[in-house]
Amino acid sequence: MLIVLLGILWGVLGVVLALRFRDDHAISQFELTRLSNQGDKQARELLARQHRAVELESLRYIFITIFSTFVVTTAVFAFGVWPGVLIGASLLLIAPILIRVKALRTLADKLRDLVYPYALKLTDLVGPILRALRERDGEAGFARVYSQAELMDLIHRSPGVLNASELKRLEASLKFEAKMVGDIMTPKSQIVTADVHDTLGPLVLDDLHKTGHSRFPVIDGNDDHVVGMLYLKELVDLKSEHQTVRAAMKKNVHYIREDQALEHALHGFLRSHQHLFVVVNEYRETVGVVSLEDVIEALIGSKIVDEFDRFDDLRAVAERNPHKNNQAAQARDV
Repeated sequence: MLIVLLGILWGVLGVVLALRFRDDHAISQFELTRLSNQGDKQARELLARQHRAVELESLRYIFITIFSTFVVTTAVFAFGVWPGVLIGASLLLIAPILIRVKALRTLADKLRDLVYPYALKLTDLVGPILRALRERDGEAGFARVYSQAELMDLIHRSPGVLNASELKRLEASLKFEAKMVGDIMTPKSQIVTADVHDTLGPLVLDDLHKTGHSRFPVIDGNDDHVVGMLYLKELVDLKSEHQTVRAAMKKNVHYIREDQALEHALHGFLRSHQHLFVVVNEYRETVGVVSLEDVIEALIGSKIVDEFDRFDDLRAVAERNPHKNNQAAQARDV
């Protein structure tokens, strides 16, 4: 008996899935609203019908949920807990395939015409609840957006939904996946390094403090040979003012390619518990550094500026070329 009931419920679920009250090929709601506001009576009637269709579709989804629950529950009672759950889940997965059966689609169309008047009366009863839910979602559930650019255009044409800072954060998060490490890194010309052979005397320490940075790549001869990291907080309790950089540095150095995605860099920071990566190119030449702070700024779309920051954008500083790099008297760009 339960197996027969299960088959009936599954068949009813297939019919409900095949029901369609909303015409996806009809003129858009935006255009109907625009024409209706201009006094087009036909557009006003079509808009009213479309609103009812939206409510009927919402009601259909409610019935789909109810019958899906009945199918799984009946299967559990008929076959036991775990076999019933598996059988019920399988039936729910197979049910959408029934929509492709022509006879079932024909039956669904006839049923739609039959139940339409009663469905309208039912929406009159639950319509206020459905409309409240739809208004809360801004009817965004029926909007079709096919690209990030289209989504941002939709948001920009909806003033008042997001304030300026929220809009900036949203834009930054949407663009985050497409950004590379090389887009946000501090270029090599702006890196402050410490040489492995230096002695950490008062003058060197004073110069390091003045930069406002807390971490410094340690190089051996040139920037392409980074051999460690010097942490300013580790230098507070120096036992000797003549201690060398080599003795005070940490030997762990983490590298990342400039063509890696920022999402990869963020995962790298989280896994390694580091705050600074040395950025290299395809030939493992040092081209810059990237910090966890840089990645977070790219993610939220705002600069994290504190009292130690001397510049808002070190890339902009590098573009001004304050060190006069490669500016020989007879220099010529080709």
